[in-house]
Amino acid sequence: AAITILVAIRPWGWLPRSGLGGIEGHDEEVATSPVILVHGYRLNRSVFLILRAQLARAGRSSFALNLNSYAAIETQSEVLAEFVNRVRNATGAPRVDLVGYSQGGLVCRHYIERLQGRAHVGACVTIATPHRGSRAAVFGFAKSSRQLLFGSEFLADLQAAGLSSHIAYTTI
Repeated sequence: AAITILVAIRPWGWLPRSGLGGIEGHDEEVATSPVILVHGYRLNRSVFLILRAQLARAGRSSFALNLNSYAAIETQSEVLAEFVNRVRNATGAPRVDLVGYSQGGLVCRHYIERLQGRAHVGACVTIATPHRGSRAAVFGFAKSSRQLLFGSEFLADLQAAGLSSHIAYTTI
């Protein structure tokens, strides 16, 4: 059932949306840090439709971007860095909160720990993220799949980076 729903809503994730400077989901008043949602492997921003609605009901401004999840995680992190800057400029917020699902959690961590994103992030929540690797990655065919394998050079480097002490990390 979940796969059927994801397949059905996937096209919505690629449709252009209106918003301030091409930033989807802008609210005029930003009382709290905006939330940026980062999808996982083979997904797009449409997977966050329900979560975005829940965040809006809770009074949180949220933004979702599309990444090429087959590209190297370092490349995806660079795209995230640009998006964070666009959201901060559009909202005037000094910091954002990140929510990364699956591979998206590693994109968030790499951005924070290796691209100096810690200066722009208040909190990072990772959901079902393979922080130490994934057995299922052997079935992937992309650069990012190989980076998700147990013992990969990418994961070893990310583990060596540690976690910034002033970022509120939560892992689900």
